[in-house]
Amino acid sequence: MMKLLDKSRGLVRDALQNLKQGLRAANRQRLYRRRMKRGLDYTAWIATHDTPSAQDRAAWQQWIKAQTKATMVGMVLNAHADSDVVQLKRSIDSLLAQSYPHWQLTVVLPASGTDAQTLLVEKLAAGEPRIQVLSVAGEASLGQLANLALQSRQSAWVGLMHVGDQLREQALLVLAQTAQAYPDAVLIYPDEDRINAQGRRSQHHFKPDWNADYQRSANYIGHVYWMARAHLVQQGGYAADPNTAHEYEALLRCTEGLAGEQIVHVPQVLWHQPTEAQPWSGAKALSGLQAHLERSAPAARASVTEQGLLRVHYAIPEPVPLVSIVICTRNQFKLLQTCISSITQLTSYPRYEIIIVDNGSDESRTLDYLACLPKQDHRIRVIRDDSPFNYAALNNMAVDQASGELVALLNNDIEAIHADWLTEMVGHAMRPEVGCVGAKLLYPNDTVQHMGVLVGPGRDAPDAIAAHYLRGIPRNAPGYANRAIVAQQLTAVTAACLVIRKATFLQIGGLDAEHLAVTYNDVDFCLRVGELGLCNVFTPHALLYHHESVSRGRDMSSKNQARFLPELAYMQRRWGSQLAHDPCYNPNLSHQKPDFLLT
Repeated sequence: MMKLLDKSRGLVRDALQNLKQGLRAANRQRLYRRRMKRGLDYTAWIATHDTPSAQDRAAWQQWIKAQTKATMVGMVLNAHADSDVVQLKRSIDSLLAQSYPHWQLTVVLPASGTDAQTLLVEKLAAGEPRIQVLSVAGEASLGQLANLALQSRQSAWVGLMHVGDQLREQALLVLAQTAQAYPDAVLIYPDEDRINAQGRRSQHHFKPDWNADYQRSANYIGHVYWMARAHLVQQGGYAADPNTAHEYEALLRCTEGLAGEQIVHVPQVLWHQPTEAQPWSGAKALSGLQAHLERSAPAARASVTEQGLLRVHYAIPEPVPLVSIVICTRNQFKLLQTCISSITQLTSYPRYEIIIVDNGSDESRTLDYLACLPKQDHRIRVIRDDSPFNYAALNNMAVDQASGELVALLNNDIEAIHADWLTEMVGHAMRPEVGCVGAKLLYPNDTVQHMGVLVGPGRDAPDAIAAHYLRGIPRNAPGYANRAIVAQQLTAVTAACLVIRKATFLQIGGLDAEHLAVTYNDVDFCLRVGELGLCNVFTPHALLYHHESVSRGRDMSSKNQARFLPELAYMQRRWGSQLAHDPCYNPNLSHQKPDFLLT
């Protein structure tokens, strides 16, 4: 009778939890749509934040006059036979309008070009010694043309413009200032947007600081960068193969082995591309990425995704390392059963063990299930711990007893949906430069719950100290600048599904059980991993469902505030300076809700 009553109560609880989850999902989607509609208009943002004043221009001239040594910047503009003359003129005019005078422009004209192109360029170059016209006979690839221009003139920095590109009036000034501020820099890249024939700007692209995984996958920098000419020449210039994306290939090759401080991001829109510019092609860039991997990660393989972007498949070493999957639970039979069954029935990774930490379960069906599991599957063991709930301490205890070379922290409300989720995460986790690896987690209604964590100061809103990117967008939506569908480095990922080498876990002392028993321990953990010089990686190619916080409840509920607020205060004390700037985001974007809306 008691077992029947216990089962009935459990079924009622499960039904209520499903109802709550459905209501929360509907509310999240409604709020997301409202936020997107309320996003600040880009034109209004430009007027407020990105329109130079007379005082700005006076300050630029004062800085230029104060310099005793000029930094020469070389720009290359490759024209095609069918290049629009009006667009060509706009690009050249943007150089002529630069506030910084120390530049050179090489315009490469093909022999098959039009008379109108030749007349225009010769007219603009007349009496302007900074403009050089390079006429090329015969067929040549864009990489070969860029190399000819590179060899024809001397400059400290070089950048490639496409016909129709326009530089902001202060672009080369900011470049010179940045090169002076960062004397070791060899690559400098700004933010960008699109511009139409009427001069209206749109489609802003506010970029993160250097992010190697994001660059490999989505070419987020594009051709919008300047490189130290000496370094580019030393590395062999641009690839001559016409089937290679020469700007992408050169960027990958020339950044291999560089320290982070040698690659500088300027969080200002300094470069406009025309609105009709063609999107980047991952298929054309594939050979350049594979060549890069053969030099930097020889066993890795590149492929093109369904969305036309790129993916790197990192090889699993031999012998295949054992992964210890740690799952903390208390009651919640249905959730736990779904979690365990999805792992054991779907996961294709060949070597793993499951350690379930039972934190005081008292429901009979949960207890019966936990008792049967180790008998049914030799890979599963159960550890009983009746101490008060402390997520960090429970996981630390389990990791101490884990046999695996790697540890996978998993919530009991996770459900695997693809066979290769663990293979994908282990491939990244075994890279020597990587610390934590996070997965793409979905709500049961196929909207995004987690694709990485943005850290912030938490002043605008309590959850701004650690908010999930693009929460609530559809499962296959690309997100801002494709960030929801490509692998990338992020400051933090959730421990609801996190893989890391056990040695690294132990090296930093595990999760902080003293100050962060429940909330923010994963964010703090990722930040401490970052202090070791390791990067944390999010991969959307590991896809799972997450029935979020069904067991624990919501942090800002009245019963949880007494625990949550001191943990929030500790994070602000411990990580104040790091929280002020998340290098994987952009200071021009909102921290209150990380939907990549403008500040």
